Amino acid sequence: MLKALKQKLSGASKVLILGIGSDLKGDDAAGILAAQKLESKFEVIIGGTAPENFTSEIKRIKPSHLIIIDSAQMNEPPGYIRLIDSDEISGYSFGTHALPLSVMINYLKEYFPLKTIIIGIQPKTLAFGAPPSVEVKKAINDICALLKSTKFSSKMQLYMKAASLGLELAAAVFLGAFIGYQIDLRFGSQPIGMVVGLIIGSIAGIYDVIKQGIKE
Repeated sequence: MLKALKQKLSGASKVLILGIGSDLKGDDAAGILAAQKLESKFEVIIGGTAPENFTSEIKRIKPSHLIIIDSAQMNEPPGYIRLIDSDEISGYSFGTHALPLSVMINYLKEYFPLKTIIIGIQPKTLAFGAPPSVEVKKAINDICALLKSTKFSSKMQLYMKAASLGLELAAAVFLGAFIGYQIDLRFGSQPIGMVVGLIIGSIAGIYDVIKQGIKE
């Protein structure tokens, strides 16, 4: 599923998590609990049982990708996780929503380009007052770990990374030249010290850029 998720997040410039469900009905709280765990990495909206009430906020944020997490009846074992395409929504029964998800998604797409990723979790119990099941808790942790480990590259992120690497390279070159200049002043070796400093600074800067590129 990680590969499929990465493909769906390809080219993402802004990702928004929408957690849906009711924290009063057992595993129907899955979307809410998952969204809360993802607040440290993503922008999150807790949509509860009426996510359509947050369409104005979603339009304000204007995400390129909207990830909806919700419990879904899929006739699978409890805790089963599935990526559901927006055109497949009608084939599944989602939690306690007043408005079908397809209506909300189509409404949002009228205002800005939006790619939607729906993550469905098979509930074990939807009994009122019941706690989330062990199976669904594990599914929530798996989803959160999966999303937190997913690196999506946006144009803005690439620009910022390039700018950061450029500044680091420039700083290394400047530092090398400055040290060489100081040596020239002290020993009267102009411009040998500065030239050597420029070369060493350039090599150090390029090495650091390559090292960071390998890490990415």
